[in-house]
Amino acid sequence: MKSVNFAWLILIALLLMSGSIQANVFNTQISIQCNHCRTDADFHHAALNALQDREQKQIDVVNFSHFEVRRFDVKKLEVEVCSDYRRSATKGYCELSDYSTIKRLTLPHIVREQYIVLAEYLLQHDFFSPFNIQVDPNLVASAWTLLQDKYQAQVVKMWQQDASFTSLYQRWQAGKFMTNQMGFTFKHLSPNMVFHFADQSRFDAIIDIQAINATGGDEAAITAAEVTRLGVDNILNVEFTYLNDRHANHLDATQAEPLNDGDLWSFRSVDDADFIAMKQKAAQLSLQVLQQDTATGIKVNLSACKADSRPCNQ
Repeated sequence: MKSVNFAWLILIALLLMSGSIQANVFNTQISIQCNHCRTDADFHHAALNALQDREQKQIDVVNFSHFEVRRFDVKKLEVEVCSDYRRSATKGYCELSDYSTIKRLTLPHIVREQYIVLAEYLLQHDFFSPFNIQVDPNLVASAWTLLQDKYQAQVVKMWQQDASFTSLYQRWQAGKFMTNQMGFTFKHLSPNMVFHFADQSRFDAIIDIQAINATGGDEAAITAAEVTRLGVDNILNVEFTYLNDRHANHLDATQAEPLNDGDLWSFRSVDDADFIAMKQKAAQLSLQVLQQDTATGIKVNLSACKADSRPCNQ
């Protein structure tokens, strides 16, 4: 009898790992805002980034600026493949193989009409008008410094003491109430925020609704008088998305890692805050910083540490 029960347990485990069972377990739907999405690659990237590893969902990607909605069935699956499992992945012996799948689905006409109604409401109420926030250089001098999470928290906490935060929160709350009334579940629906820094760099950001829901907070029940408390309880979570600077660097912080093997960057000096912050983050990700002097500054090429090389940046 024990052997029979054990066999059943093995069979159930195998079924749970099969694709058909997973499709039923993860058969949920969410919507995400992607106002910069134009190409197929943009929409696919946004849909995949909305999921955690080993999740499967139906995702509507909505561009409210140039109205377009695309629906996908998305399954995200990344598997670590190692040439030597006895050694550390950070030394270059392992890499992630992406087995994710994304399939375009037909969006029902009635759902498209609902999104049009929502888009008209949001645009009429200037929901996406940008909030420009100037960051105190004594706190953080460059957007690159925000590659460290602890500095993101400091910048957001500083901004939440400003009157513009209350204005943004009230605008966001009105938009969120409208989406709830229409039955949409948005992971990202946010006014545009742009954090400006003394070195002329900037970091775009959005409100991460999924992070708010994960805290157990009921955002619909939070009043404007309680806005000041949000920064303390971390109910309103800010996700930094895209970095741009005066050296024509463009960084996509929505990726799994902001810096990657093969990246090319430009800086003015190794003594500037932007270069120092980039180099610190590269070291954390086991990336070597290979630099070359130019007429206007330095060019940087990032390269993964090799198994037979010395530790990065030594």
